[in-house]
Amino acid sequence: MAVLYTVHGDESVDDAGERVFAVAGVLGTQAEWDDLGAKWFERTKGIDFHAAECESDMGDFSGNSHQENLTIYHDLTRLLCSTKLLGVAMVVDLEAHRKYFPAAVEGDPYYTCFAHVLLQCAQLGYLHVPPGEVKFTFDRNLGKQHNATVLYDYMARMPGWRYHPYLAGEVGFASRKGNAGIQAADLFARESMKVLDNEIGPVKRYIRGSAQALRETRRFSICVMDSQGLSSLAHQAEEFDKTLAGAKGSDFRAWLGKNRLMDNTTNRILYLAEIDRLNPK
Repeated sequence: MAVLYTVHGDESVDDAGERVFAVAGVLGTQAEWDDLGAKWFERTKGIDFHAAECESDMGDFSGNSHQENLTIYHDLTRLLCSTKLLGVAMVVDLEAHRKYFPAAVEGDPYYTCFAHVLLQCAQLGYLHVPPGEVKFTFDRNLGKQHNATVLYDYMARMPGWRYHPYLAGEVGFASRKGNAGIQAADLFARESMKVLDNEIGPVKRYIRGSAQALRETRRFSICVMDSQGLSSLAHQAEEFDKTLAGAKGSDFRAWLGKNRLMDNTTNRILYLAEIDRLNPK
């Protein structure tokens, strides 16, 4: 696989940090990223874009009028839509997650969304013409980088998963400063977060124009883990817990130790996938 695709990723959460969480990744060739970068920084005039700050007139955008910032946001969305880049995101209802997974490990929604982006982007690398490996760089998150790296390393060598050869090298983490790719992923992550937040938040709103524009390209997909989806996942977890209560539970704990993983929803899903592979029905 001589072709290499690059994914830039970021996360987004509602203003209160209590309702909705999302992780997004945007995939493309280096040529496509170079083309976007030149146009992106021309529009931002070299300012490092942060979607939440731009919309709320904060940080580097505090000196602009609100309308000026909305125009910047709109123009960058249209710029992202005009490319051939592909986007994948998962957004989670945090209240429903707390309801159905009351004993969840802190940060669990992040790893679930992170794994979804890896899975989907690796598949895109396989399906792309021509097919190629996918290299990931996410925005820095010092509290989650270690476990995210362990999860990535495991997935990259997971023999039962068809697309594992398409994960290239090691996952990287970088600052958004001077990085148009991570800034573009930040915009998509915020739009993904807002799709669900506008449905379950205190103020119900129609889909945002930016999210609609991304959707209409048919190149940006958002997986919504709402109450219904998490309820189904919780049912699977209950069945899994019954297994852990028996002798076979030691197999899972041994698997966690062997792969240096923690007990969370994402790793339970990966373990079940591997068990299904080893014991086909």
